[in-house]
Amino acid sequence: MPTDWPTLEAALLKMPRREVVSLAARAAERVAPVLAQAADHYGPEAFEWLHALTATIRTAQRYSAGEPVTRFALDLASDAARCAANAMASAAQTLGPAACHEACEDAIAAAAFAADAARAKSPAHAAGRAMQACRAAGDVPPASGPLWPDGEPGWFTQGMARYRFAVGGETS
Repeated sequence: MPTDWPTLEAALLKMPRREVVSLAARAAERVAPVLAQAADHYGPEAFEWLHALTATIRTAQRYSAGEPVTRFALDLASDAARCAANAMASAAQTLGPAACHEACEDAIAAAAFAADAARAKSPAHAAGRAMQACRAAGDVPPASGPLWPDGEPGWFTQGMARYRFAVGGETS
């Protein structure tokens, strides 16, 4: 069943800001591993882009958990995701776009919007950025529990395994 975006937006406007940011970060976390697929086309640099996204998402998650996160850290996190987008665009100009290029762009946007939700000037702006994160991710994740309640899709599991192998262990 397709997401009822207007209903979601109305719900986000009523939620506490930290919950809004948590939902945006979870949406981004669900789709970030697609960047591991880009390594087949762009090379190991794609794992660096995924690492930037993971750091961006973790910063938003720390904010949503109530940990002290400075505005600079949130700005840097958002910029890190956008830097990954620029690097991927440059690689696409040199090597041509990967088959998963659009999905990677969406994953990067979702992570940037999650950080933007945390650094938004008002609760309404935070809700708007969280909506953009969910739209970029293509779906709304459950508010808590497993990211994939019906089981992780193969691309997600494979992407995380490839990423962990590329970075040499833990990613948190």
